[in-house]
Amino acid sequence: MTTRRGLDFPVRAAQPYRPEIASLIIAFKDEGAWSLSGLLARLLSNAIVAHGLGDVTLVPMPSRPQKVRSRGIDHAATLTRHCARLTKLPWAPALRRLPGNSQRGADRQARIMLGAADFRVRSRPYRALLVDDVITTGATLKAAAEALRLQGVQVVAAAVIGDANRLTES
Repeated sequence: MTTRRGLDFPVRAAQPYRPEIASLIIAFKDEGAWSLSGLLARLLSNAIVAHGLGDVTLVPMPSRPQKVRSRGIDHAATLTRHCARLTKLPWAPALRRLPGNSQRGADRQARIMLGAADFRVRSRPYRALLVDDVITTGATLKAAAEALRLQGVQVVAAAVIGDANRLTES
């Protein structure tokens, strides 16, 4: 289980991010290797199930609209939809990301500056488990959780494929 400063909910990562998972996620998200969605969803589902939570809705971390348009796919929604089938848990695209700059290459301080104002809540599941591809600082998960909580949603956990700060299997 991963802990990050500023997060008050547990995060489970399926794998360390580097080296293998990084290349798979980048190929899936940015190089059109969409056939990797099944493999990545199975890894992510393992992290979801490891939480042992039954009554939750999977909520994907949305990409910025311009990234979805340029990629031609909403990778987080695609993975979460696969995970919902594998885990038999409901999912909801409860968040929308506002247009803006990418976090790629941003330092820790820039990521921390991200706030709940970067997100709009589209629906309000009662208990949410946030789903993302990678955790770095946890700033995006924190901002999304804040936005959901402001709308009365209980955020109980998060699951990711890769942990950028975990370098080996534990």
